Amino acid sequence: MASQLPAQTFTASPSVDISTVQRDKLSVSKLWEIQWPVPQGTPTNDGFGVQPAGVRSSVHVGIDFTPGSGTPVHAVSYGTVLEAGWDDEYGWYVLIQHDVDHQDVKTLYAHMQASPSVSRGETLTRGAVLGYVGSTGLSTGAHLHFEVRINDVPIEPLSWLRAHL
Repeated sequence: MASQLPAQTFTASPSVDISTVQRDKLSVSKLWEIQWPVPQGTPTNDGFGVQPAGVRSSVHVGIDFTPGSGTPVHAVSYGTVLEAGWDDEYGWYVLIQHDVDHQDVKTLYAHMQASPSVSRGETLTRGAVLGYVGSTGLSTGAHLHFEVRINDVPIEPLSWLRAHL
């Protein structure tokens, strides 16, 4: 005789928006939960904002994680792939649209080793592997260039990640 799962009940309080809840056989989770794109604690360099003369041509609108070549790159949240392919500056990259805490959020992952393992239009779960850290496009070494855009405006990604973890 097959074992039965116990009956489960989810009661939403007035402060919980049920449209952001996903239920499977064993758990309930919010669709906008966030995780790191690379292992937590990975060093960063080339922070967000204006760069010193000679380092970069203008403003760096992302942050660069340096976990080492070949490290898996993960989607930070549930979302839909808007773009996945090659760009002369970003190299192999992926752009994902998310609904995070009822905001239109886009995340960009660039300089991956090879063609992304996801395709345009694909719906992703949090943690989906997008590709692997590399040094493609305008890059001087293996790293993940990571951007966060809210309503298409770049914001400081490290602060945003920490605020949503």
